[in-house]
Amino acid sequence: MKIIYFGSFDQPYDSEVYIADTLETLGCEVKRVKTTSCGLNKIKELLKVKYDFILFSKGWFIGNQDEIKRYFKSLDTLTVSWFFDLTFGTNREKILYSHQIFYADMVFTSDGGHLKNFEKLGLNHHCLRQGIYEPEAILGNVRKEYKNDIVFVGSNVHKTAFKWKNRTELLVFLTKTYGSRFAWYGRKGEVRNLELNDLYASSKIVVGDSVYSPNYWSNRVYETIGRAGFLIFPVQENFDFEAGKHFVSYHYGDYVGLKKKIDYYLVHNKERETIRKEGFEYCKKYHTYKHRCEELLSIIQKHKETL
Repeated sequence: MKIIYFGSFDQPYDSEVYIADTLETLGCEVKRVKTTSCGLNKIKELLKVKYDFILFSKGWFIGNQDEIKRYFKSLDTLTVSWFFDLTFGTNREKILYSHQIFYADMVFTSDGGHLKNFEKLGLNHHCLRQGIYEPEAILGNVRKEYKNDIVFVGSNVHKTAFKWKNRTELLVFLTKTYGSRFAWYGRKGEVRNLELNDLYASSKIVVGDSVYSPNYWSNRVYETIGRAGFLIFPVQENFDFEAGKHFVSYHYGDYVGLKKKIDYYLVHNKERETIRKEGFEYCKKYHTYKHRCEELLSIIQKHKETL
């Protein structure tokens, strides 16, 4: 398929980069365009070329959004979007009514818990998870500077962005309980791509968190397990991984229970390594962007056949 992809491609860890690269390995021709550099005239110029479908991701086009919406709606080319974050119940909910992601002919998101809400908005919605980028699903190298007992990887903007206080509570608990044995990566600088594999290879335990919403979870799950990190993560429904086999679960807010599990796996090295490796192999086998992009293309092809 020939695809034009509007998104963010500035950083090697942008999801759009992983997706575009993967689509190309599947035989697609992908034209990458930075959304925030495009106004209506540039969009029209770009779309003089015929594509099998137009793919949207994050970022806003320049100029009058209503005019741009009317233009895309006037096209006979299929428009598809793939969005990775929550909207319903968050400060982002307003973009459901204005962003190009949500007026595409087909809308793919990581949110599997608000299917009726999407239906009420008249959207042709499909739940499609993210994954681990297959070339980076490899074992990292142990590095002295990353040797930690317990780590958390990610930011702490969730209280403001999602009204999610759990992240702050979790970080306070880990800091107070484990002191220098705990390290938070993402508070200042970020660790990304293959360097993240080295961090996970060097650290015993990764504690995770995800804004709770039914049938939704953060892509940090795949980014951690798929890079061979030993993950302790909150209990989720319909989860892609099996607790006790691929990762270890805990309940939101149960810090007594979380401490017991952290303390247990800090000293039970063999059990920890077995789960870490089992989860890594399973993620690599079933949850890469290759699997996701194959699913994306399959759903799009079936849709096109009905037109």
